[in-house]
Amino acid sequence: MKPSYRITEVARLYGVNPDTLRYYEEQGLLHPAREDNRYRRYGISEICNISVIRTLRELGIAIERIRQYAADRCCETTLALLDEQEAVIRRKQAQLRRVRDEVKARRNRLIAAQALEVGAVRLLTLPARRGLLLAQDRIPSLEIDYALKKLEQRHADLLRGLGSLCMGARLDPEGFGRGDLTRYSAVFFLGEVLRDCPVLLPAGQYLSVVYAGDYAAFPSHCAALLRAGRERGLEPAGEPVELYHIDAHDTDRIGEYRTEIQIPVQPQGLEESSDFGYNRDNS
Repeated sequence: MKPSYRITEVARLYGVNPDTLRYYEEQGLLHPAREDNRYRRYGISEICNISVIRTLRELGIAIERIRQYAADRCCETTLALLDEQEAVIRRKQAQLRRVRDEVKARRNRLIAAQALEVGAVRLLTLPARRGLLLAQDRIPSLEIDYALKKLEQRHADLLRGLGSLCMGARLDPEGFGRGDLTRYSAVFFLGEVLRDCPVLLPAGQYLSVVYAGDYAAFPSHCAALLRAGRERGLEPAGEPVELYHIDAHDTDRIGEYRTEIQIPVQPQGLEESSDFGYNRDNS
């Protein structure tokens, strides 16, 4: 008699649940013999089939394709299936390279954010920055994360892997005109990988400050930055934006948060008009 094994022995050998072997049998991939007591017995040929099935399933080959192959196994069909396996492996390798690049980008972004100097007011000359935006009427600060999630879902393909992207929000212009620094009009993602998207932040000069801790500190830091701008003879040329360099996606320690405020500015009196509305009493 040829050696044969019970289902529990085979399952233990391959580290699978016996139900998995029963499922393969239901799908017509395995044909174990039956003892008089109806217990399944797996011969050497069935054990070889299990090895093949498991290898193909690990590569994501569909059950139907495996069934087709099992129905006509020969050198020609095996070579054809090996070609398919190689194609699957190449796709998985490309996917893993993308994931690796995203992990490295996120790591580099986090390290750079940790090195940001907190509290220093800087005048930056920045290029135009492109990205994706979700405009919404009067977003409270407590709903920023929810709005960002909505934006992420709308552009899931473009935003897959957020490692190298920067999230942010723009202050509500109407509220800014009244001196209200607590409401936002849009959330956005910025990043070089979004180079085909619209310009969200135009090129120009921006006053910048990085602060640590909770987002609730934004109004006081924004007011201080506006005051520093006036002292330098600068006035807003648009609404402030808030960039989230380190947040709840990276740490549970609020003290490790790093948020940057950027305000587009121009020399005072360069153009006729407004004070872009920040209320001097708030600063």
